[in-house]
Amino acid sequence: MNEQNTKKLIEKHKYMFAEMDRSKEVQRRQSELTDEFVKAKANEDEIKIAQIMEEQREIGSFYPIAFGFECGDGWFKILDNLMDEIKKIDVNKSVSVHQVKEKFGGLRFYIEGGNDEVNKLINKAEEKSYKTCEVCGKPGKTNKSGWIKTACEEHTR
Repeated sequence: MNEQNTKKLIEKHKYMFAEMDRSKEVQRRQSELTDEFVKAKANEDEIKIAQIMEEQREIGSFYPIAFGFECGDGWFKILDNLMDEIKKIDVNKSVSVHQVKEKFGGLRFYIEGGNDEVNKLINKAEEKSYKTCEVCGKPGKTNKSGWIKTACEEHTR
């Protein structure tokens, strides 16, 4: 999804993406630790190596929505509507979006939190994606050969 649409969704549904800042910080610190590890290894500094490894275990590999929305702009309305519907029933604001992507021609929307009602909304949105062109949002079909993709006639070519 293009950067402008990504920003719109994140801004409009902000609480669902609260963990993004933490994930960016974890990524930044993991990168620093990798550099520190290489230096400590070169200097054979076993104490520093042990400290680095302990910190890596403590911060983990927490990367919610680290890669943005890995799908086309044609599913923007599906995602926006889905998150609007989730907001209506998620009164405790417990839903945190971890990954949004295309897989096997359909939308995948991974969260933490929520309940059965939220999961039903997600299933409906994912089903709708199989009938919606990922490129433009017009009605589409999922091809069954080659790279599996859901597209309208124009974008099937």
